[in-house]
Amino acid sequence: MQTNSNLKNYHILQGFSLSRYIGDALVYAFLALYFNSLNLPAIQTGTLLASVPTMAICGNIIMSLISKSTKRNLLLMKLIMPFEMIGMVLIGFFDTFIPVLICSLLMNICNSCFYSLLDGVAGEVSASSNKKYAGIRIFGSIAYFIGSFSGGFLINSINYKFTFIIAATTYLIGYIIIYFINSNELNSEQNNEQNSNFLKVLFSNKTFIFYLVFYTCVMSMNNITDNFFSLFAKDIKGMPEDIYGIVYSSMILVEVIMMFISLKIKKINNKLILIIASLFLIARPLTLFFEIPYFMLFIVPIFRGIGWGLILAYNIVTLNTFLESKYITKAILVLTIFTQISNMILNQFGPIIVEKTSYNIFFIILATIGTIGLISIAINKIKRKNEN
Repeated sequence: MQTNSNLKNYHILQGFSLSRYIGDALVYAFLALYFNSLNLPAIQTGTLLASVPTMAICGNIIMSLISKSTKRNLLLMKLIMPFEMIGMVLIGFFDTFIPVLICSLLMNICNSCFYSLLDGVAGEVSASSNKKYAGIRIFGSIAYFIGSFSGGFLINSINYKFTFIIAATTYLIGYIIIYFINSNELNSEQNNEQNSNFLKVLFSNKTFIFYLVFYTCVMSMNNITDNFFSLFAKDIKGMPEDIYGIVYSSMILVEVIMMFISLKIKKINNKLILIIASLFLIARPLTLFFEIPYFMLFIVPIFRGIGWGLILAYNIVTLNTFLESKYITKAILVLTIFTQISNMILNQFGPIIVEKTSYNIFFIILATIGTIGLISIAINKIKRKNEN
């Protein structure tokens, strides 16, 4: 039921997303470049890149066990945010492997699971206020555009260290904002039986299994392409950080436009949208497989902006069509865990594959993985809740 408190929570989450995602972009959009700037051996760079999904897996597994309700999700968000801020501040002060790895572990055990929790809260608040989830997430995309656009200039003009401190400051603002959410409007504890059986419920649902394959393959392809596109642009094409920031922000701008369009569309086939999104995301590593001129580095990210914007707008909506609301947060955590396992493997071996072969070969491997996901969503007969 829509109440003034529900609407207030909805608008608070919009403001929180704006602050949080600016800080996120200032760090995580440039984290692969920061690791690369340390000039460590390929195996150590690979380990640092792999630490991101590895700790995301750990964080999401822990959260899947203790996240019993949307109300508890909010409490957990408040608890883990300070630890991530500490890691963000400290990581820029080091340039050797072990301390950077420790900071990365601290940051990334918090980061990915935080967004799983946030999506669960935002999904419920959106539904209870009769608003679209995309209306909250679009503020995150706008913030990511601001952060990624300014991040490259800040890094070039100052350095990574102070850019990361600025990011932590925007996190702090968001941390204050989140305390204004009225937790009384959120669902309280579910019973223990529901929480202990969630894996059985999810994995007995064929629609979810096909969706899991789709999400894992397409999202891991997209995430790893993000990392290695930045390295490819700098190492092979000689693109400096400030120009990369512009390229990255242009991608986010397209994402914002796609999410804005989705807010205006009333009825549409979710499956068709996800197929179209997958095609655009696959087009990016597929294009990078070929020897492309420098100007194409400014065009290829548009594919990602379109595809990722559509998935952001329709992922939660699609889950809601075939899962009960009480399982949405758990489903998001499971999707994230499987995606991060794939990310961990590809991040660990990616630098070695590139070193032994080339970026081109690695990009075609990623495009192949994404194609598996595309096939999975194409053959998935998405059944609604009452049909499963």
